[in-house]
Amino acid sequence: MTRVTDLASQNLTLGHLRQAQARQLDAQLQISSGKTAQRYSGIAGQSAKLVSLEAEHTRTQRFVEGNKLVDQRLQKMESAVAAAGDLAAELRTLLVNATNASDADAVPLAEESERMIHQLAGLLNEKADGRHLFAGSRIDVPPVDISALPADGDFAGTADAHYYRGDGARASVRASDQLTITYGVTADEPAFEKLVRSIHLVRTADASDPAALSARLEEALGLAEAAVNEIPDIRSRIGVARNALEAETARHEESLLYGEKAIGDIENVDVTEAITRLAAEQTTLQASYAALARLQSLSLADYLR
Repeated sequence: MTRVTDLASQNLTLGHLRQAQARQLDAQLQISSGKTAQRYSGIAGQSAKLVSLEAEHTRTQRFVEGNKLVDQRLQKMESAVAAAGDLAAELRTLLVNATNASDADAVPLAEESERMIHQLAGLLNEKADGRHLFAGSRIDVPPVDISALPADGDFAGTADAHYYRGDGARASVRASDQLTITYGVTADEPAFEKLVRSIHLVRTADASDPAALSARLEEALGLAEAAVNEIPDIRSRIGVARNALEAETARHEESLLYGEKAIGDIENVDVTEAITRLAAEQTTLQASYAALARLQSLSLADYLR
């Protein structure tokens, strides 16, 4: 018996059915993934904008990561400089006591100066992420070598002629597209050199000659005083670099938040709306199946009744 439906109407019905299935699948994928589309082609109208936003987000994230890595180095440098300042103050107190006639014999100059020189060398040879912080660009070389100090304690020339093994370069970081920050200090800073020289004068002092010993301790005290006064300036310079870096990082992090929101507005789906749409597509699909089954079951006799 000839059916009422023909091939064209059946193909049209099947086409609508497949479209409804595709829409249902899209809604299910959106709900499960939370994303509007799985490919850029699914958001063709906004794909160029999304690519641009993602590239800018990645670039900004790299700035943040680089800035935070440098800030960690600066934190360690600041801590080491602060400890060096405490050591200079301790040395000054030791020398004030040693130059006081009533306390001189009770001060263990040899033992204390030996401890201090090794402690200072350890601070100035500080490392972070595998690089020496106070060596300039020679990051693989410990900048302070106390074994090279003159045996008689008499310094002639600059620090690099005696204990310093780094160079005069200062590190820099590109904190943003518009700002490059030069940061860091080296172990041959005048304040550090004075502290090294002061301690070494005490280390090499000849206690058998009271007059020479007194003169040497007075010289060492003057150098320690200068170091106490100058080391805070070094710490201040590090603090200025840190503040500039933190301000730039905070600006980047704010930009990241805006960028993530803009990306999310394009990429992310409204799950509630997608669930409502899925329910509607399921209803449509069920109705389409029922209509197709009904059409396929009809015959001309049924139609004429």
